[in-house]
Amino acid sequence: MKRAAAILLMITLMISCFLLQGCGNIDDINDGTSSNKELTAEELYELVSPSVVEITGEAPLGTSTGTGFFYDNKGTVVTNYHVIEGCTSAEVTLANGSSYKVDKVLGYSVDRDIAILSTKCTSSTPLKIRETAVKTGETVYAIGSSLGLSGSLSDGIVSAAEREVDGQTYIQTTAPISHGNSGGPLLDKEGKVVGITSASFIDGQNLNLAIPIKDVANISTKNPITLGEVFEQTGHEVEWLSDYRFQYYEEEDTYVLLFQLADKNENPMSAIGTVDIRIVNNDGASVYEKKHSFSEDNFEEWVYDDVNEMYLATIYISPSSIDSGSTEYGTVFFEVYGNDYGFEECSIEVFDLPTKSLTIQLPQLPLTVHDYGYSSKIQASLRIDSITYEKVYEDSLYIYFSGEKTYDVNGNNNDSWISFDWKLYDSENYLVDHGTFYTDSISVGDKFKNKYVFVADGIKAGESYKLVIVGAEENNDKETQIPDTPKTPRVTSLGNYSLTAQSDNTKYAFSFVLNDQDGKSMSNSGQIEIKIVNNLGVTVYSNTRSFYKNDFQNIGSASDQKYQLTILVDKEDIDTDFSSEGTFCFRISGSEFTFEEKSITITDLPSITVQNPNTPLYVNTISFNASSGSYGVSHTVRIDSFSYEIDMFGNLSIYCSGEKTYDIKGSSSTYFCEMNWRLYDSDGNLIDYGWDTVSGLKVGDKFKDHKINITTINIIAGESYRLEVFDSSYE
Repeated sequence: MKRAAAILLMITLMISCFLLQGCGNIDDINDGTSSNKELTAEELYELVSPSVVEITGEAPLGTSTGTGFFYDNKGTVVTNYHVIEGCTSAEVTLANGSSYKVDKVLGYSVDRDIAILSTKCTSSTPLKIRETAVKTGETVYAIGSSLGLSGSLSDGIVSAAEREVDGQTYIQTTAPISHGNSGGPLLDKEGKVVGITSASFIDGQNLNLAIPIKDVANISTKNPITLGEVFEQTGHEVEWLSDYRFQYYEEEDTYVLLFQLADKNENPMSAIGTVDIRIVNNDGASVYEKKHSFSEDNFEEWVYDDVNEMYLATIYISPSSIDSGSTEYGTVFFEVYGNDYGFEECSIEVFDLPTKSLTIQLPQLPLTVHDYGYSSKIQASLRIDSITYEKVYEDSLYIYFSGEKTYDVNGNNNDSWISFDWKLYDSENYLVDHGTFYTDSISVGDKFKNKYVFVADGIKAGESYKLVIVGAEENNDKETQIPDTPKTPRVTSLGNYSLTAQSDNTKYAFSFVLNDQDGKSMSNSGQIEIKIVNNLGVTVYSNTRSFYKNDFQNIGSASDQKYQLTILVDKEDIDTDFSSEGTFCFRISGSEFTFEEKSITITDLPSITVQNPNTPLYVNTISFNASSGSYGVSHTVRIDSFSYEIDMFGNLSIYCSGEKTYDIKGSSSTYFCEMNWRLYDSDGNLIDYGWDTVSGLKVGDKFKDHKINITTINIIAGESYRLEVFDSSYE
């Protein structure tokens, strides 16, 4: 679990399997150890490490680990409040391995995230507190239990001496800070404490925050209390209901209602209570209604996306207890309450409710079907041995046919398809759907299995239907014979299809050729089903066009005729969406032929455009130069290219590639470079702005597809945008 800040997402830096969730001066009794000269990293570590402790807290929902440091020689430890938040007991472990119980909490502040603890350690060596404020550009060190590895030291600079986040002032530093560093000291080069490491930007690199050490003096220590009393003061009563969902688990054959309860500080918790559950399907029928009592035993750990671990109440509902209805779609309404809490009714849409079974009256099998084409004589025959069906989606149906080709007027070895018409009626004899079934090109004796037709809509659960194969039994009076006349050309293949944009770029031109059994092109009548789907899976165009023999043009010569048909698709008829790339899908068929769906890649669909800055573009980081005592260029990157992409929700991502060209600290320095950016719409309105960093590069190192952290979520399809990127300054 992680606690989210209101404006800026931050992760608190402690190892914890939960998020546990309180204020004014401490006497200036610090007389700690430090050096009055600049120390090497080795000298500094040797000096301060005995004064840094690892803190382990125990709470009802798990264990918390963080860092602290001795503030005086009486065993007083300073750390972050969130390290001991929700804990009922804790202990500190020194670098020499000795451990001491936390005796009292001398004072704490939830808002400033500071806690002052007392221990029984009588030989503590405090760290020296720096009395002057830090300056941007100073070298600093962080020490703590990074990822549980106690005594881990890292270094960096003060990238901003005062950084306001959510109304609180922090020191921003590049000193790497990991989970478990929370509460540890941020030190200057003399080993003096300048801050308490506290948090990190979740999407930044080496963008970390520390609480100024001067804030500790504002915490009152006049009323010491135990950790248990802190726990009671900060509250652990049910105040929040969140993260609810309703799911069906096929392997266990059960539905599950999940929800999270939390205290006023948004810490997840278990409780005793009741949940009233009511399920109504989209036809308005109530299919389930019941009260469920729950206790602490109903709360379980759930992991989503292999990352997010959640502590949720789990209510199981058997599918057999839900009445089967006429639709899978509906809404789950539920109300959660207990002796001292209660929440308004919530709702969740559901898409897989139990439904009544449907039945289809099928023809008696086996069934022989004749295909006459345009003749009065039978051209081909097949035997249907099996018909099955499957309901899919909300109101759709697949009907599957299996059987064998038994006759062909052109001989047993002739490959050709066979078709027959079908109709589907409901129990009141209303026609629901109809169409034509086609086999593949097969010879006499070839079998086909589970070739299907699709009923797109109109199917209702619990209804009874009747399938009719048109002409299956009524053609016995027609003579079955092989024609005396020569065989006529018939369509057997599709070729030379292409998609191009017309010169004025207002239409797409789709062309294709139909070939006969001898491989010669020919004209014929039929229809083409066109569907354009972009790379986000959105259908932006769908249409069915009929075509006729006269629509074909001879693009060959008189002696070598080649008939081609061109279908025009107006770009204005294509829906504008967020992706310019997609697929042009088409299926061509006629009374005597049909071809499987084919597709062509398309790269210029109507979508948004972003006007990027001209490249190459040099972007400077302006920061304080301690040597000169003024602000100037400290780092430079050259951006050689920009690119962008949009996801299906309209979220914009912009990427840049280039090279680091300058570093004031030298060509081997890997300090980060910053840039500011703004995004405008076509009317010049500012849509979004921010800053971004490129880090870990030396001069001459190139970077590719670095993502600029655009957070805009109101991108409009079809709109044009303009991106500006410029120098970043700490002035």
